[in-house]
Amino acid sequence: MISRRTPIKRTHSIRDLNHDLQLAEFETGMTEEDCELLDSIYVSAKYPVDTVLPYSPPDFSTARRCLTLARQMVASAEDATKA
Repeated sequence: MISRRTPIKRTHSIRDLNHDLQLAEFETGMTEEDCELLDSIYVSAKYPVDTVLPYSPPDFSTARRCLTLARQMVASAEDATKA
């Protein structure tokens, strides 16, 4: 469980969030490549500059990978918040 004393700042960057969680000794299992992929998809939905989406929409396997990563993160968050 994440210590309540460990500051986890709000951010739109999956990479930054993953880094902060690692510093708090919470292992997400996400690689740098995973973070980069999710940041490129998420950020492009809000800020369509310098992302992969303007060049090509994600194919089925990329979309499936993103959903798998998202499900893993939700499961990790639920486990971390259990008393």
